[in-house]
Amino acid sequence: MTNGALSAIRQSLENAATASPMPHWATVGDVLGNQMDIPDEEVRGLVWAFKYVHTRDDDVDRQAAYGDFGPMLETQDGVYPPALADVEPRWLVSRSASNVIV
Repeated sequence: MTNGALSAIRQSLENAATASPMPHWATVGDVLGNQMDIPDEEVRGLVWAFKYVHTRDDDVDRQAAYGDFGPMLETQDGVYPPALADVEPRWLVSRSASNVIV
């Protein structure tokens, strides 16, 4: 990803986070995804990162299915975003000393 793309992501993330006084993480992800002028393929993992919810320790079934973080939406048709176990590894880690987004 180019430095210009990273700058655009940083600016979009800042805009998304300040779009409302107390934004919900999922809202930040929505705003971020909607305002990005970068192909979805390049930012999908970042947008998805705002769509996972922490699974409570006492929610044994959900813990067994997803671990500590699960999809925010689960229906009989599937889940969104995909379970972390089903996500391509390249979306799970996107940081390096020269490529820090946040």
